Amino acid sequence: FKRDRLRLHDIYERMNYCPLGSGALAGTTYPLDRDYSAELLGFYGPTLNSMDGVSDRDYLIEFLSALCQRAILVAKRTPRGGRNVPPKP
Repeated sequence: FKRDRLRLHDIYERMNYCPLGSGALAGTTYPLDRDYSAELLGFYGPTLNSMDGVSDRDYLIEFLSALCQRAILVAKRTPRGGRNVPPKP
């Protein structure tokens, strides 16, 4: 479980940046302080690349992959693969 926990923590570290103010790839005309907004919302900071902040989907694939690996590990350690099937007579 330690490896899964470390994997999820690593994903969190890379994903914890605020896309607010990135707009639809080209920023926004509103006078928005991205650093201050990110700080208020509890992020490490704003995304450095607006295109990466609003159009990248790699993080989702990586997160779901880590969850699937965790689910497989839990299922392997559960009797009968986690199924609630009564034993055959």
